[in-house]
Amino acid sequence: PQYCSSNPETRRRVARWTMDVLKQGHEMIQLAQQDSFIPCECELCAKLTPGDQVHNANRRIIEMIGAEYPDRVVQVLIYGPTRTPPTRFESYPPNTLVELTDTREEALTYWNKATAGGLTLYAYYMEPTFDNGYTPAFPPVMAAAKIKRWIAHGVKGIYWSAGGLRWGTEGPTYYVLARLATDPTLDWQQVYQEYLKLTFRQAAPPMKQYYDTLYERLARFRDPTNDRHLIGSGPDGAYKHGGSHRATVKAVYPEETLIDLQRYLERARKRAGDDQRALGWIRLAQIQYEQCALVARMHHEGQTPEAVRKRAGAYYAWVDEIVKLDKVDPEFRKNFFPDDDAAFGPIWNDADRLKTNFGRLPPEWFHWDRADVLRR
Repeated sequence: PQYCSSNPETRRRVARWTMDVLKQGHEMIQLAQQDSFIPCECELCAKLTPGDQVHNANRRIIEMIGAEYPDRVVQVLIYGPTRTPPTRFESYPPNTLVELTDTREEALTYWNKATAGGLTLYAYYMEPTFDNGYTPAFPPVMAAAKIKRWIAHGVKGIYWSAGGLRWGTEGPTYYVLARLATDPTLDWQQVYQEYLKLTFRQAAPPMKQYYDTLYERLARFRDPTNDRHLIGSGPDGAYKHGGSHRATVKAVYPEETLIDLQRYLERARKRAGDDQRALGWIRLAQIQYEQCALVARMHHEGQTPEAVRKRAGAYYAWVDEIVKLDKVDPEFRKNFFPDDDAAFGPIWNDADRLKTNFGRLPPEWFHWDRADVLRR
């Protein structure tokens, strides 16, 4: 829908609805434009940028709320058009806190000054909608650096978009984030070791080799200046930000790395012995390794269409087995996919999304049968 944010009645209705919610006892409420925001084109709004249309309305609405509820907080979403700072005023009222989707240094500095109530963040580092798809994206070294910097900026809360989806590959990252959130003075490497010992016990040394190898690849091909993307390869072979999913996966997972990772998992299983708890976590790591390996091998150079088709078929067959886990092995699914909603349900039980790696795999790879029928 397209709203006229210059219209006083629009602002009054939003403010009234918001205050009706606050009446229920809430201390904070979010004020946000919708996804796919459509700027208004009326005579008044046409004089404003899309960002100012929203910022100006937000400020008026927050002032109305503050007059009636001075002790409550309004969280403003800085996203889409509002990622551009307002030009008609320098700061939001004191009862404002922002949820910032732009975590660059300059954005953190600007919004920390422009908002007396402080900052929360919506962090995209684990998002499957970007180049990595459902393959891992965020190593502990980068997570530790980010969270320490954000806490130094006074950040009060962080929403990790897609966090918790890949415990088999990013479990150490999640643990480092959680521990440093409680104490940013901790040494992330010691916390990382702590996770490995608690989770894999006797198998911790080979699992450290596994994760060290994986995270070295992720860190090598991740652009540290960019919030969202891994680095892809351009036509000249140079690595640069914004490459395709195919270039990203090929760069991160060459065949020799895939072989090394599998070898470390096999060593870990031997070291675990009959420790069923450690074996369960190793099995989860194996499952999510297989997803990365099968996807990467579809992208490697030098393959004929027939070879790609065979590899795609192997990936499809693997997905068909994985989505049955909650039925064929419910105890494993219950105990080792830690979050029923985030880690298993919408992804590891969703064949359509898994089969396209969240839309990152070329769809034509999976339509040969239909094409054969059309040709016949």
